[in-house]
Amino acid sequence: MAYLRQLARQDITVLNASARAVLDQVIAGEYAMALQIFNHHAAISAEKGAPVDWARLSPATVTPGLVGLPKNAPHPNAGLLFVEFMTRRRASRSFRRPPICRPGRMCAHHPGADPSNRGFGATVITPALTAKSMNHWNKVFADLFR
Repeated sequence: MAYLRQLARQDITVLNASARAVLDQVIAGEYAMALQIFNHHAAISAEKGAPVDWARLSPATVTPGLVGLPKNAPHPNAGLLFVEFMTRRRASRSFRRPPICRPGRMCAHHPGADPSNRGFGATVITPALTAKSMNHWNKVFADLFR
């Protein structure tokens, strides 16, 4: 909390935009830096020649992307095929996103973005953890940055 209070005193700009859009504004020179973006976005942009890099902080936060199939889906076989497609390493690479790995293991399309390859830790922010603490962190954000 001490860090967040000090950060709030620096009059930072809060943007209501996607992490990708925020990074694009940093790349365009509109801001000197961004907080809480996806490391693979910075790695992909740098690979394409953008003047950007990301700080390897430990622990990094990891938010799992989830996919599911409703119990009474009208076309369950088509749904299962879609889930299978979305969870394959090949599909995630074609979308230029980190591939999906088995539970408990962090993977990344760019080796430098994978904590296990770079000596920094990762904390997974699960849906259960989000549900448990969302109201608290929304209040902290509103109190400090709005």
